[in-house]
Amino acid sequence: MIRDQYLNDLKENLSSLNPQELNDIVDYFTEYFEEQDDDAKVIAELGDPWEAAQEILKNMEKEETSQADTKTSYSSDFGQETFKEEFRKEFDKETFKEAFKKDFHQNFQNHFKETFQKNFLKNFIKNFNFSVNVQESDQFVKVTSLPLEDLSRIHLDLENDNLSIKLSPLNHARLTYTIDIADKNQSLPYLFKDGKLSLYSNEKLYIRKIDLELPQDPFLLEICGNLEDVNLNIEKLTVDDLSLSSEDCNLSFTALQIKNVMLQMDNCNLSLDSSKLGQVTMNAEDCNLSILSCQLDKMELEAEDCKLTSHRNQIISSLHVQAEDSNLTHEMDRQEVSNYQISAEDSTVNLATDLVGQSQKTSNTFYFNTVQERSNTVIRFTCQDSTLTIL
Repeated sequence: MIRDQYLNDLKENLSSLNPQELNDIVDYFTEYFEEQDDDAKVIAELGDPWEAAQEILKNMEKEETSQADTKTSYSSDFGQETFKEEFRKEFDKETFKEAFKKDFHQNFQNHFKETFQKNFLKNFIKNFNFSVNVQESDQFVKVTSLPLEDLSRIHLDLENDNLSIKLSPLNHARLTYTIDIADKNQSLPYLFKDGKLSLYSNEKLYIRKIDLELPQDPFLLEICGNLEDVNLNIEKLTVDDLSLSSEDCNLSFTALQIKNVMLQMDNCNLSLDSSKLGQVTMNAEDCNLSILSCQLDKMELEAEDCKLTSHRNQIISSLHVQAEDSNLTHEMDRQEVSNYQISAEDSTVNLATDLVGQSQKTSNTFYFNTVQERSNTVIRFTCQDSTLTIL
């Protein structure tokens, strides 16, 4: 997950606030990201944006109720909107921003769940008066399905959903989901047969979040499907095959071991971190791609109008990136020797000073090659109208 994705998820889950208050909160979280200058660390400290938003909404409800009981009383003639405006007049934004920075820095040094509600959130709510829909946090109920015995395949056909797949202490798979309380007698559309779980979207049923919990040593052959406007988070799984077609999605994959990966992405954010992957094939258009601290056996990427960040990765056999109208940044693995092959047409190429090889330039094309006889690893970039930076 990247900063923009985290802030967008937080904003989406706080949509019950009025626009000005919502922007204020997002501004404060943005300032903390900028102050820390380490997005991965901040996201690890903050935890899941949906959980953070729920804690904020729940505690705002408690605080607003408390303030209404102890600080102000009003008649129906006074009006709810006037009551909210009086609350906002008491708020000194600059003073709170400074306190916010200080509290955030102090209180998020430990894990989110241990400090968020007890420390920072308490002061946050105390100093900021919100006009939140008090019933908002009570409109959703969590439903736990029956256990999913011997789960080995997962098929996803989702739109406008939030799905998290991760390990749990359970000895069997379990599906939970959060829905509108008005729909409490309905269920998430899914089919489980012969070890295969199929999840579907239902536009008439508002599902806030779906959680699929798997046992510590799951035997998964496949995760596949089609996603549109979906937030998908997968952590610490071993899977034979991962095959997804995604549009307008946020994809976060952490600590995975996968033999074969096929991703078709359009207008997506992809965060791939600390994973061990075999054969990887990606086709991306208008995407933000972040690949960090991964071991990749063989990877092929076709990118158009994309931003790629590749840092601290180990390439075993080959990496081939074909890019058009894209911005590519790749950090060399200086622990291993690799052969680089670069062909860049109408592009800007910035090479690390310690990357030595043979270069040639024609009127509009730049060629670069290195020859390392003691290495069979090939890293190849074929670019057009792009910017390539090798660090």
